[in-house]
Amino acid sequence: KATTIAFLMNPNTDTTEAERHDLLAAAKVLGQQLMIFPIVSDRDIDTAFASAVQRGAGAVLVGSGAFMTSKRDLLCALAARRARSFTRGPRASAIIPPS
Repeated sequence: KATTIAFLMNPNTDTTEAERHDLLAAAKVLGQQLMIFPIVSDRDIDTAFASAVQRGAGAVLVGSGAFMTSKRDLLCALAARRARSFTRGPRASAIIPPS
């Protein structure tokens, strides 16, 4: 079970605040730590992944929106290097590292 989760989100979407609020509330209830990384460029994605790994994130959630969806190939490539699966949900994507 991941105790620290990284959330990669585009701060410029209409759903960002709702996603952030919901994830912080869920993390608190489940006793998990949430690291939030604002993403506005490919470089931010690379930096966030590296930081999440360095800081011991056990999972990565990717926020919704057209920008994050358009970065699916890059996210999958990074996930393939550091994780075992990439799944897509209705509001967010999850990248789950190997146990």
